[in-house]
This record gives sequence, C-alpha cells and structure tokens, in this order.
Amino acid sequence: MIVHNEILQQIEETLNEKRFVTISAFAGAGKTTLAIKYGDRQTQAKKKIVRFINVDSADKVLEACRQLTKEFTIYVIDEKEENIIRLVHERIANLNSAILFIFDNVEDHKDIEPYLNSIINILNDKAQVIITTKNNNLSDDIENIILVESFSKKEAILYLKKSLKNRLNKKDIDKLVEDFGSNDAASPYRLSKAVAYLKANKLLKVNDYINYFKNSKDDHIETVLLLQLLEKSPLAWQIFYNILQI
Repeated sequence: MIVHNEILQQIEETLNEKRFVTISAFAGAGKTTLAIKYGDRQTQAKKKIVRFINVDSADKVLEACRQLTKEFTIYVIDEKEENIIRLVHERIANLNSAILFIFDNVEDHKDIEPYLNSIINILNDKAQVIITTKNNNLSDDIENIILVESFSKKEAILYLKKSLKNRLNKKDIDKLVEDFGSNDAASPYRLSKAVAYLKANKLLKVNDYINYFKNSKDDHIETVLLLQLLEKSPLAWQIFYNILQI
C-alpha cells in the first residue's frame, strides 16, 4: 500500500518528466486532497501558479476559464469557448511563472479535452496538469495514471494497530474497518482522518467518533470548504495552508 506522502512523491517525479498526471481512485480515497496538497506545496515553494478547476461539467470548466479572463484582465469580444481558451493560454504563455492546472473529479474526458489540446499547442512546457477521476479508463489518451488503492481489511487492521498501538481493542478496530470500508476494502483517507482525530482526542471513544462522522454531512469538510474557495480565489491556497497538513 502506497501512503499519501509516497503518492505525492510519485506526482512530483512524474511531473518532473511529463506535463500530465492522472490520480485515479474511488470516492473518498483522498485523490482531491492529494492534488490540493501537491498544488499547495508548489505554491508555498513559489514554483508555480496553481489553478484549481472543479469539473462538474463542461460548463463549469468554461466558467473557470472565464474567471481567468477577469483575473488576467483579458478583454474578450468573441465569447466562443475556443476563443476564451486561446486568449487565456496566450496570456499565461507570456507570464514569468509556470502554471499548474488541477482538473478535479473529471467524469467525461470530453469536458476537458479542448483545454488539454490548447495547453499542448500553446503553453508547451509552461504548464502542467493534474487530473483526478474515479475512472481509471477515462480515455485512451490519458497516460501516467497513479492509482490510489484501497486498503484490504487486513491492511486496514495492521494500519490501525501500528498507528494507534494500544489505544484500540480488537472490537474498536473491527468497528472502524467495517464502518469505513465496503466490499472487503477500506478507505485509507477516512481511516487516516480517524487516526488523526483519535490521536488528538485521547478520551474519545470509537463509537463516538463514528457517530460524529456519520452525523457530519461530509467526512472531509475541510476539503469541501477549500474547493469552494479555490474556485473563487487563488488566495485560498495561502488561507488554507495549515488545514492541508494530513
């Protein structure tokens, strides 16, 4: 099982050689968090401009591109999609900094295809791209796929025992694995959050944490908040720097 820090290293190594990398994992595995974490590191090191685009639909991507025209003060006469994309990428090509685009939660490759083609044709080595998706067969054109696999139940049990040592008994461990997994697999992301929370709250019982998790509307609310801000302002990378410590 590859832990998140090792996956971040894989992303780094891949983007040192290639312009595109895809992170594929089932829902809740933490692929968005990994992409955000990597983008945050690039921002903190002042290596790249980072722009996050939540790909709910092709319209959402186009709206993000329109937002970039405002950010870069680009005057647009022709509102056609290809024209907006071209103007944005031509402006980026003239910047002093490289840029990293994160296309998150892509379901249909066609939603981002015009943007990827423009990046290849206009930006060349000036831009890098991270794509996150639940579909590891997103497109035949997609290469450099990093799979974020789930824990087997055995791996999940070993992970909890190693991380929390004598903090949990067998019943507690089995309960966590059962509640944060399905089909003989468990989410590394959700288990890592459980471990961090239980370590920080030493008197908290496992059942109380599970109830807290189930009653919260999202098991990674800090990521949801960050996604909302990232779509509105690039300053969110700085605002949420401490939140991204996994």
